[in-house]
Amino acid sequence: MPYRYSHDTKDAPAMVTMNQFAQKRRPDIKYVSTFYTHGWLVGSIFAEVMERVLKANKPLTGPNMKAALQTMTDWDSGGISGLPVNLKGHQIATGRIYRFDANAKLFEPASGWIKTA
Repeated sequence: MPYRYSHDTKDAPAMVTMNQFAQKRRPDIKYVSTFYTHGWLVGSIFAEVMERVLKANKPLTGPNMKAALQTMTDWDSGGISGLPVNLKGHQIATGRIYRFDANAKLFEPASGWIKTA
């Protein structure tokens, strides 16, 4: 799994923020899906890219945004992806193995974070 499940918030302030936001907007929600987590991570990456382009006083163009993305080395996602990531290659090459806990009905970490590249 390339990022945490929503209930896995230890050492992950961005996961706490994401869960609080989801709960505030949709109080009926009991579980934040991995699709929501993925969207939050992608949104965080885009926000960081745009911030870097604007701080460099450049226009928000595709080439400038691509160049900014490639400067994101050792970027901290707030714990969503577990380890600082390097987006120079346009991928997050980290992950973690989870196992299903039938009693809790949740996926729980079964490994530490693994860096694949």
